[in-house]
Amino acid sequence: MKYIPNLNNLTRIARSSAIRYIFFILLALLCGINHASAKKSILNSVKIILSTEYIITLTNGDIISGEVIEFVNSPEYGEGIKVETELGKATIYEDQIKSISQADDYYRHAARSLFLPTAYPIEDNHYVAASELLLASCGFGLFDFISVNAAHSFIPTDKLSGQIAYFNAKFTVFNGLIDEDLGNLAIAPGVNYASLGSGNEMWHLFTAISLDFGTTNISSNVFYKLKGGDLYSYRLDNNLWNFGYPDGAFGISFSIDKELTANGTHLFVELINGDLNNYKQTAIASGIRFANRSFAADFGLMVAGGYPLPIMQFFWTPF
Repeated sequence: MKYIPNLNNLTRIARSSAIRYIFFILLALLCGINHASAKKSILNSVKIILSTEYIITLTNGDIISGEVIEFVNSPEYGEGIKVETELGKATIYEDQIKSISQADDYYRHAARSLFLPTAYPIEDNHYVAASELLLASCGFGLFDFISVNAAHSFIPTDKLSGQIAYFNAKFTVFNGLIDEDLGNLAIAPGVNYASLGSGNEMWHLFTAISLDFGTTNISSNVFYKLKGGDLYSYRLDNNLWNFGYPDGAFGISFSIDKELTANGTHLFVELINGDLNNYKQTAIASGIRFANRSFAADFGLMVAGGYPLPIMQFFWTPF
């Protein structure tokens, strides 16, 4: 007798395997968080090349860019470097440096996790992007504290009602060092608009909070569904999905961004719940990001509604 596989069992196995995969990634990240009190020799861990431009983040939150022209050593302050900046030469000692990387490798994507915004501003790291090759988006910063993102899908369908769009604006009201042990804190309230086709509009208010531990960033969003309706029907050609999402719902998200290498490789885990009264509106995602100063690519896996979904995003920061 020919064996016919049970599709429900196969789906259940796929869900279980995907959830276990993301759980172990999350556990590894939590075990690998570097606390700021664990001091490392930054200048020894990064191979500094003279006459090369570097981006240096100081422990007070300031960012300096310039060409390293000389190594210095002081009996009082220890090892350091001399940097040629636009304003002149500056001597910076190791205990003043939070992070340092070559300008070509400088990470420009801290303003977002895999899907949701962090509290850090976009600033001048303006970008254009494509997600799953079906969603085009862009983002830009204003005045170093206003960040704007917008996107629209190009799903192959003959009906405009099947397209997805969103707009997001956040305002980073605080971004600074709170303590040498606790690291850098950023806070950003914002507003979000999303449209899942014709007649499926929703508005959210949110507040993002991010904490930087050096090579690890932890972010959380608390969001409130302001308006839009309680029931939604999304149609794509002959397929119809119905779901409930009431006005007044509170949601929350958590994300961990772990820097794996100094040249822009990051590992992410993100947990999103759209309605705290409904555990079924929870998604979990894990992915890896490869980035340099001009380009970033995200690859990973998301489990939403019990189904595993691939993640593929490309970001271009040419400005």
